[in-house]
Amino acid sequence: MQNNKSNFIKLWLSDAAYAVASALSTGSVLTAFFLRGGISEGQIGGYLSVIQLVNFAISMLLAGVSSRSKDTRRPLFRITAVSGAVTALHALFCLFGTDTPVFFPTVLLIGCVIAILTALRTIYSYKLPCEVMDLRYYSVYAGYQGLFIGAAGISVGFLLPLFYEHYSFMTVTGCAFALSGIFHLLSATLVYRLVPCGTTDTPDETQLESRGGSVFAGVAALWKHKAFRALLLPNILRGFGAGLISMYSVFVISEGIFTEETVSLTTAALNIGTLLSCFIYVWAVRKIGIPMTGLLGCTVFVLLCFSVLGSPMVCLILYTAAYVGYNMVCCAIPDMIYRSVGSDIISLFQTWRLAMTQLGLTVSTALYSILIEQISVIWILVIGTAAFLLCGVGYYLYYKVYSKDAFLVS
Repeated sequence: MQNNKSNFIKLWLSDAAYAVASALSTGSVLTAFFLRGGISEGQIGGYLSVIQLVNFAISMLLAGVSSRSKDTRRPLFRITAVSGAVTALHALFCLFGTDTPVFFPTVLLIGCVIAILTALRTIYSYKLPCEVMDLRYYSVYAGYQGLFIGAAGISVGFLLPLFYEHYSFMTVTGCAFALSGIFHLLSATLVYRLVPCGTTDTPDETQLESRGGSVFAGVAALWKHKAFRALLLPNILRGFGAGLISMYSVFVISEGIFTEETVSLTTAALNIGTLLSCFIYVWAVRKIGIPMTGLLGCTVFVLLCFSVLGSPMVCLILYTAAYVGYNMVCCAIPDMIYRSVGSDIISLFQTWRLAMTQLGLTVSTALYSILIEQISVIWILVIGTAAFLLCGVGYYLYYKVYSKDAFLVS
């Protein structure tokens, strides 16, 4: 148990450091940097689509690679550290300027490399808890993980606008990218210093490895399960909601609600929503059960449509509320899957479930990047939230059919 406590602290600090690194170099910060560098909203949507497509491809092609690793800490250290170094390259454009024809192709290349590394990091991260903790205490780790991540993201979201008030945009943004590289390295170091204390193979990983470690192995058998076919469309539609979150900073800047210097406040709102949703989800599941909680989250997400109709403060409040709903769905879906899908296929099922969501995310951001130059942002939000609501209805109906305890309240 002593090793568990030590590892929990290191993991929480590593997660917080990675959250800070991400908040300093992705989302609203990266969007504002692109817009200030002369990249249009449509090009940003295209950039996001390419990045997500690369992430999707790597996740599919290399999903079984972690099963061949006996010490996940080492590849995670290398992947995270290299990701930080590549991220910091953005700072060179802040130093030397963005008025060059190679600006967009270069940041696109950097983004693709980061997408590859991020996909690999995610693959290896799934296995890490099996090696460094007693899984009976996983809920303790997961419960506080959201608090550390949320607090870190909120801090960055509120601090950046203060620096933008006193220093030039490119100076602050360049420092943010450089600091992101440092926090990536800090996160990697904390992971490397974890003490192994668990098992290195789970039943699902062993089964996957016996098939050669390929994520495509067994897909034909998976397709025979009615549950997988029933959730195919809802999983894709979920990606349309994720696409709105991915492009939200573009939307609010294009509507004139925020500027490049203040749009990082949406990052703070997102992380506040993450914190609140953790508490609300636990309460809601006890009161109304998992499927109704997921459906409630999809309904609350519709508030996103109204967030671009008012002042910046109204926007932040409604965006926070909408993200609470979004994250409630993100908690409810895996909860429903684990309660209704057999352990013999759960690993492959989850991989392809997430792949379909990533596919929906890729398609939706490409669509939104085209529509933003053709129609009002409000109609894009209506399209995305309607698709997300249909996702919630699909999961509700699925769980009603495929789970015996579908409507039991915990």
